[in-house]
Amino acid sequence: MRIFIRRTSFFLALLQCTALLSLAQDSALVKKAESLEQLGVYAFTEGDYEKALSHLEEAAKINARSARPYFWRGLSFQALNQPLNAAMSFNRALDYDSTNYLIFYNLAKSYRALRMFNRAIESDSVAINLKPDFLLSRLDLGLLHLERKNYDAAISTLKEVIARKPQHALAHFYIGQCYLAKGLKDSTEFFFAQSCVLDSTNYNSFLTLGTFYYQNHRYEEGISSFRQAGSIDPWSPEVFHKLGDGYSKRQEH
Repeated sequence: MRIFIRRTSFFLALLQCTALLSLAQDSALVKKAESLEQLGVYAFTEGDYEKALSHLEEAAKINARSARPYFWRGLSFQALNQPLNAAMSFNRALDYDSTNYLIFYNLAKSYRALRMFNRAIESDSVAINLKPDFLLSRLDLGLLHLERKNYDAAISTLKEVIARKPQHALAHFYIGQCYLAKGLKDSTEFFFAQSCVLDSTNYNSFLTLGTFYYQNHRYEEGISSFRQAGSIDPWSPEVFHKLGDGYSKRQEH
């Protein structure tokens, strides 16, 4: 009986030692994976995306159930203009963390680059549900609707951006583009003009507003907008051309 108890105690002690050794090894592997991940993120921030991918691939092999290495690999592939690989990496990240709005947001960007618009819309919509105050997803979703010529859906989505941030110049600008496509001149002018007021450094906003004025034979206002665009980019040949065209048509009228 004593021999049996001693043997049992010995085996229990052996199992405990084995378990402790396994935990120590797991801990060491996790630390190694974290170090590789940190090196990968550092390489990414330094613009060395190939090196980042190398480190992050090794980190993912060691700690295969972590979303982070796959997320940063996705960002690296995006930076290298490889949207398919980026989408695959973001989907792998979602296998281990399906509640991270940033993963869905960047997955939507990859799908958009691949012109997989339905999937991009789905991903942006999930990101919005997870983080309602994350305006980049709402803005991107509005742009997706705009690109697909779903103007009413785009306007609705972009107005949600403005409701949360009334000073959002780009949302006003894109709503203006929607109304321009719908042929609603008063609304077009209002939102283009607001985008210029909210961001007086945006060359494209003044250029677009000036073009709108020219199209409606309002040359004085168009010239004023193009002058403002020229003050932002004094070397723009497009502004010189537009101003010359405006002066000529103003004389004709």
